[in-house]
Amino acid sequence: MEEIDLHKGASSTYYSDADIYLNNADSYDWDVIEHEYGHYVADTFDLKMIGVGGSHTFYEDLSVTYGKSHGIGMAWSEGFATFFAINLQRVMNASSMNIPNVGDVCYNDTDDYICKVNIETVTDEITPSNIISKCESNEITVASILFDCADIISPFGDDMVYINNALLWSVLTTNECQTLSECVNSLYNDATVTWDNKAHLGEVLKSLGLSANSLTITYMNPLPPSLSWTNPSGIHTIQVCIYTINGTQLYQSAFLSNGTTSLNLSTNDWSSIVSSGQNIFYVIIKIWNYGIPTSTDPVTGPYYSTFYLCYTI
Repeated sequence: MEEIDLHKGASSTYYSDADIYLNNADSYDWDVIEHEYGHYVADTFDLKMIGVGGSHTFYEDLSVTYGKSHGIGMAWSEGFATFFAINLQRVMNASSMNIPNVGDVCYNDTDDYICKVNIETVTDEITPSNIISKCESNEITVASILFDCADIISPFGDDMVYINNALLWSVLTTNECQTLSECVNSLYNDATVTWDNKAHLGEVLKSLGLSANSLTITYMNPLPPSLSWTNPSGIHTIQVCIYTINGTQLYQSAFLSNGTTSLNLSTNDWSSIVSSGQNIFYVIIKIWNYGIPTSTDPVTGPYYSTFYLCYTI
């Protein structure tokens, strides 16, 4: 990558045309400066949509503010840049320098716009009453998912996914991901991302309100089991899939309409699944999101649930 020019004394801090403009109040804010550098990295590797800038906060659903197409692109652009800044410091072991706010899991701005937003817990540590909208068009949600993929172990016990930085970077740049949806599906479709990591990523998506949750499997031997679950907010198409524990797909339902929260497997479908010779399976619910407020907005997803165990009994 080429060098980038930094212009001090600007009226605000921002990235534009391969340059960073720095307000003097941000001169010692590592997160802010490296966030802007993250925009340069994304620009260089085609990891951002063109023309998705604008005013924004950590808390809002940007699809509501700007419309879905702009909102999901903007959330990805800002979320990737925040992830890049915080992850870069972690990789550099910057916390060993004992500089306040450097190398932690928070996006910190200490002067002109005072904030401390934790991308691991998706909370505002200064004003906890400020609720962050957990959705695909929120920048902190995007940053949190990327960070969960890159960090080794979550100290909060809410994720076990670990996709090392080299593999994550390879997937993002090879597929030129420009939205969270594109990122998630590139990870699920990549053969070098382990099946276990795909399962754990589903747990992260569930915890952030992007996928179905609370699946209940009711066994009615010798009849096929029935499935019920809870959907995230929004307008969706839903599909239920069943895999072996090694990732071979054995079944996928027809597309289910918005609001569907249950499925009774047919006798023929269950017989086909059982005939595979396996007695333990994964049930996965896939969710596609439709736009708000217009039907011309792009469809995103699928977002995968965590992998639920199902047995033949």
